[in-house]
Amino acid sequence: MKNAAIIGVGAMGLRHLIAYKNIPEINIVAVCDINQESLNKIKKENPKINIYTNFKNMLEKEKIDIVSVATLGPTHAEIVIELANNKIPYIFCEKPMATSVKDAEQMIQVCKTNNSKIAINHVKRFMPSYLKVKELIQQNKIGKISSILAFQGGGRLGSMGTHMIDLFNFLYGKTPKSIAGKIDKNYTGDHKKRDVVDPGGFLTLDYGEGQKAHLDVSENLGIPGLVIIVGSVGRMIVDEKKGIRVESRSEEDFEKRLGEYNLPLSNIEDYETPREFVETITERHIKKLLSDEDYCTAEEGLRAVEVILATHISSIKNTKVNLPLNDKEFEVRIT
Repeated sequence: MKNAAIIGVGAMGLRHLIAYKNIPEINIVAVCDINQESLNKIKKENPKINIYTNFKNMLEKEKIDIVSVATLGPTHAEIVIELANNKIPYIFCEKPMATSVKDAEQMIQVCKTNNSKIAINHVKRFMPSYLKVKELIQQNKIGKISSILAFQGGGRLGSMGTHMIDLFNFLYGKTPKSIAGKIDKNYTGDHKKRDVVDPGGFLTLDYGEGQKAHLDVSENLGIPGLVIIVGSVGRMIVDEKKGIRVESRSEEDFEKRLGEYNLPLSNIEDYETPREFVETITERHIKKLLSDEDYCTAEEGLRAVEVILATHISSIKNTKVNLPLNDKEFEVRIT
């Protein structure tokens, strides 16, 4: 039995609470938040859970094996570093991992020094639809992937877009070499009036070998995730609320010249994938961290943050930005 605690019990922190409750090997001992009203509500519904308004006090008084960090992005580095220095064995941090490359690298180093395993909760790579897509790519269903196009409603490039960026890296199995992007000028401030800056935007990533990805998380989009994956001889369309459609050339046309672009996509397969709640996907990710099995690492979390920051730089300078990002000090208070 492992003891768990949660720092930050807003909307996402409550999902972590549900996820932990569904894991028999976990005992939730404490939660921490600056909002006393939220803490009182949790205490009323869960009398055995101790509540704190200061996470350092919680660490002094509780014996904890795994801690979820579900606060806003600008606070992640300080909290994770403190957890690692307190020898917490497992740290489960919400995305975005940090708000600068410098902070993210420090988090990684301190966790390594203190033997704390840390996962960043990028959930799309654990969704049934994208696990199926990854399987179909590995089966060469549509040939070599050349382009991925994704739309995500809700704005907030740092909060929402980071999921898609991690998904691109997951599907390609590598990280981009450069990025060109623009921050959406229609941004009017945080939708909850919090002390953060997280506008929408759109960008193009170059993965080398003719492979690229395009992401639109503009302020005027209000749709569920939609991803189109284009290969040399076919395509996949992923509607996160409906499932996957795969269209490809017939087998006899697979080896024909790619320039014969008018060949019909006659192989059509539809896959219905389970629609899971974020709590269920988060539960799966926590289990992977505890079993040291294919969780989203801090290094992978850093790569996603890097793209968000590079998009801001690209927009400011109106130029392509090479990756990894050289400016480790550049910071944006993304959520």
